[in-house]
Amino acid sequence: MVTAWEPERTFGFTIGLDPEVPPPAPYDGIGGRYLAFVSARYSIEPAGDGSDGTVVLVLESTHRVSTRFNEYSGAWTEFILADLQGYLLRIVKERAERG
Repeated sequence: MVTAWEPERTFGFTIGLDPEVPPPAPYDGIGGRYLAFVSARYSIEPAGDGSDGTVVLVLESTHRVSTRFNEYSGAWTEFILADLQGYLLRIVKERAERG
């Protein structure tokens, strides 16, 4: 569900999985009891002082980790999410630059 919409500025949404369609391995643990992605938000922000019109695309996300070893699993989750977000932002950048 869309939670924020400001054209050419911000797009936010909640993330939900269809309980009738289980994700394929290795993603079958996501969205369940131990790990769930809650929301995400893309924002376009001025880079530096913004005087030259350069912008930065920022991706923020919220997730939940519920294990008996949250500190350990949380660290790995943060690492994996940072890598995934970087990958997604590179795709957006490449597509935007292609026009």
